[in-house]
Amino acid sequence: MSKLRAMVFFAIVAALAGSAFAADTAFIQANGTTDQVALFAAFAVNVPEGVLPSGSIRTSFTISNLMSAPEGIVDFSDMTTTSGPIHFFLFSANGAMTAISTADLDNPEGFGNQQLDEDGALGAGKTLAFFMNELAEAAGLEDDIFTGYVWVVCDFDAAAGTYSTFDASQGLAQSFKLDPAVAEGAFFFGGIGVDIE
Repeated sequence: MSKLRAMVFFAIVAALAGSAFAADTAFIQANGTTDQVALFAAFAVNVPEGVLPSGSIRTSFTISNLMSAPEGIVDFSDMTTTSGPIHFFLFSANGAMTAISTADLDNPEGFGNQQLDEDGALGAGKTLAFFMNELAEAAGLEDDIFTGYVWVVCDFDAAAGTYSTFDASQGLAQSFKLDPAVAEGAFFFGGIGVDIE
């Protein structure tokens, strides 16, 4: 088994194990927790163009602000934080951590698919889509190879998302949902508090 196939197999097994525990859980926070929702990407990668002869390998993300839904689907009456920035904590395989917030972007309105406002906030009902190389550039890591995991902390009450890794040269694409973080309480999934400096 080639090294790439072994890595792909391991990633699939790890993702399936994590998804089995979190299957069909809401990415919504409840009363008594914080005004943030933490989502988790178990593996993300950014190999810049020119590093490999076969081209780049990168992960893409979609993050949706669910605070806008047709009446009767979700009761948002106790949820008041309907929009806000998104914070990313990139943990590389060697344990180094880099933090970047959409509130700190030089041009948040031009980031990804251009769904952020001038303050870097994602409004209710919108979905932000971007590639890992855009996030790496914003964090000052555009020339570095990144492999590791990513915490995504949204400053609004309900969020969901996906992440997909593309390697065009191998014809490979893997897609997973961003899993919710476990908050306090038995089997409760929802937001966790994070201090952003």
